[in-house]
Order: sequence, then structure tokens, then C-alpha cells
Amino acid sequence: MLTLLIAAPLALAPAGIPLDLAGPADPADADRGRLVAFVLPSGSAVASGFAAEGVALARGVADELGVAFEVRDAREGAPADVAIAPLLVYQNFRGRSVYEGRTTTPERLRNFLRTARVAPQGGEPLVLEDVPAWLEGRARVGAPLKVTALTGVRPDGHDDGAFEAAVRAGLAAGFDTLRFVDRVELRRTDRRFYLDVHSYRDGAGRLFVTTEVYSQFHCKEPVFSRLGDPLEGTWDERAALYAEVGRVLERVLVGTAASPDGGDGFEPLPADLPAPAWDALGLALPPAPERPAPGFAAADLPSAWRLRAARPDDPPRLAFHFLSPLDGMRGEVGQVEGELVLGPDRAFAGAAGWVEAAVATVSMGDPALDEWIQGERRLNGPGFPRARFELERLALDADALAFGRLTTGVATGTFTLKGLSVPLTMRLQLEAVVDDAGGPLLVAQGAFELPIKDPYGMEGPGGPERANTTLAFDVEFPLVPAGD
Repeated sequence: MLTLLIAAPLALAPAGIPLDLAGPADPADADRGRLVAFVLPSGSAVASGFAAEGVALARGVADELGVAFEVRDAREGAPADVAIAPLLVYQNFRGRSVYEGRTTTPERLRNFLRTARVAPQGGEPLVLEDVPAWLEGRARVGAPLKVTALTGVRPDGHDDGAFEAAVRAGLAAGFDTLRFVDRVELRRTDRRFYLDVHSYRDGAGRLFVTTEVYSQFHCKEPVFSRLGDPLEGTWDERAALYAEVGRVLERVLVGTAASPDGGDGFEPLPADLPAPAWDALGLALPPAPERPAPGFAAADLPSAWRLRAARPDDPPRLAFHFLSPLDGMRGEVGQVEGELVLGPDRAFAGAAGWVEAAVATVSMGDPALDEWIQGERRLNGPGFPRARFELERLALDADALAFGRLTTGVATGTFTLKGLSVPLTMRLQLEAVVDDAGGPLLVAQGAFELPIKDPYGMEGPGGPERANTTLAFDVEFPLVPAGD
């Protein structure tokens, strides 16, 4: 379940590591960026709850990761693409990303900051067609609706298409805040909920309707469920019954948005608030950090390298996300090991190497989601604990590794996951620099895409076909001499 209505998209950098990326993350804090909390001190339960707890939570996670943090009052100005409050926006020199997670989950926020630091979100809106939507002020809230086919005793000549149309018409009659729209485009700062309606008819002509409502932040645990407590009426009175179902679903959606509990609450920003540009608010993207000056001769560079042990302030070794516009769903791999051995005289020709990841350390920052993705029908970490990439060829724009030269190209090899091997090509850049201790450091940065439906049989969130069946990975490997 995952989907998003019209306004200009947030100005975000394209997803993935650009090949002209400057410098590694090691030298200083220049790329750790800034987390901005836009608030609306309206006195509402949501505003008061975020002021009392959410600000401290966000500040604590930012401080832990060395990220600057500040709070902005949206009444004094918020860019036009900021639609709701509270809203958390992260930016560094790579781009700007919106936190699409609950304000009560520090693990998810920590995961977001670590991955957005490496790979900013794309700017594409998520397009929904023929869905209920709530339009207020700057905000657009999409509510994709799933109406399952009638089960139980179906009347003679029952038509599933006509039945679904009748259900949707009945729901619409019960809506007040929501209304069906032909097409909506949701930005990152808009919100969405998912509405499920299931109908059962018994032999006596009684109709039982069960419902669920899901937040965009968790596709497995509903924020509301009446699976065990159906609404009911007669088949002949089904129009009135579905209107009541519509009223119930709308109350849940609007009530969840207004609640300070659970982390799904928000307020639409009024349309008449000042809307200065990001730069006018002092929130221009900073310049890229300068590369450290090399302090070694070429002879000091080794040919054999290994992935350095992870440090607490390192960016993720492997960060991943679904393709835009679903790239709010993202995570990282916690444990990664690897080696690279160059050819004679540090030549790229003849290079060999490998990278291996512990599948059990794949995390999206939410324990329930992590348990789900580790399941047998998805990653199956217990059955296949390691994923591995074997390097077969480096094709770069230089012949050999040298200090002070950023080298770009592709790496090709074989990737194995769940016991199935596929060819893989990764965009790659290598640069030999000096680390913060004065020693040689080889920074490998790259990006690749991995289809998960074929051959791995894994399904992603609801949304456009390629976006929900493809994972984009961003690589950030600091390599040290193998003998160290």
C-alpha cells in the first residue's frame, strides 16, 4: 500500500549518487546537513503534542548524528511546497528530502537522516486517479480506495464492476470532507491514507461490511479496523449502508490527522501564509565540501583494499529506496564487508573484489516492517543470510588509481540474493584521498538498481509498476589498505 495530489513538486535533487559528486564524507561535518522542523503553533492537539515531545525527539536524533536542527514557525513564512505542519525537511549539499514517517518513531527518523544524507529524494509527484481526496489550504490528502469483490452468497447475475461502482457511489454520499477526484498529484509534503472495504452477503440477504484504514507510514498495521465488528444492513438497503461506511471512514481519517497520538497527526497550512523561496529563508543548499589535498605520492597507494570498519558517524554503506515517487520507502543494510584488489601498478584492468551483506541487518527503521521484509516470502534472511556481489570488471575513465583524481565509470559483476544470481552493473566513482588520521583512504561511491519481482518474487508497496518493483541502491564505501 503506498500512493500520493496538485502543486509544484518540492525542489529535490534526482535520486541516486551523481557522478560529479565532490568529496567523501570523512573529512568534516560539511555534508551532515540540516534538519528543519516547520511548525504551526495553532494550539491544536497536534501542534501542542509535537511541541511537547516531537521537537525534543527530532532534536535528539539530529544531535546524535551531528545534524544541525532548527524549528521554523510556518506563520512567518514557509516555501509554497510545504503543505502541512509539523513537517521535517532535511537538506545538505546533495539535495533536499522530506521525512515521510511518523513523528513518534526515532528509529525511522534516524534511518531517514542517514539515507537522505547519501541519496536525496526525487521530485516527481505521485499521481492518483479516481480516488477520494481531502483538499484544505495548501494540503492535499489522497485516500486510495480498495473495494474487494462481494463474497458469500452472490445474487443471480451479480456483476463485480457494477457492484464496485455502486459501493463507491454509496461511500461518496457519506463523505463530507472527502470527495472523489479524477486525478491528483501529491507532493512529498502532502499525505495519504488507504481505505479498504470488504463486503459479505449471507443467504438471508443480510450484508456485512468490514473496513480498515492504513496510514501511508505503515502498510501492515492499520490505524483502524472493523474486521471483527462489521457494519450491517439488508442487501436492498445497501446504498444507505455504504453511505454510513463512508462517514465512518472519513471520521477515522480526519480524526487520525487531528490526533497527537501515533505520529500520523498534521494540520494543513492555510493557503494565505507567506510563501518565500527556500533561499529567502536562509535555507539555500550549501556548497559541496572541498576535497582534502592529497599528501602522498602515488607509490604510497596500495593495490589491495578492504572496507573499513563502520564508525558511528559514517553514512550508510548501502542505502536503498524504491523509485520515485515511492522513494519515501527507504532503508539501509547495517553490516557490509568487502575487498578490492587492483591490477599491477594499481591498474583498474584485472581488478577483482567482492562485497557481502548480512541480510538480517536490512532495516527500514521500523521493527514491524523489518520483521515483515525478513519473512520467507521476501528476503528470507534465515534461509539466505548473505547477499554477495562479485566484481568482474572495472571500466573507468582512467587506467590506474592515483591521488587527486576522481575516476568515474561502471563496475560489472554478478549479484546473488536468495540463492539466485543475476548480472549487475553499477555506476561508480573512485577517489584516493587522505582520511582524518592522515592515512590513505579510497572512497568508492556508486548507484545501481535491482528488480525485485523477477527473479526474486518480491512485491513492493502499491504504486506505479516499475517504481514498486525496483530498488535503487546507493553505495558509500570507505576502503583502507588491506594490511591495516
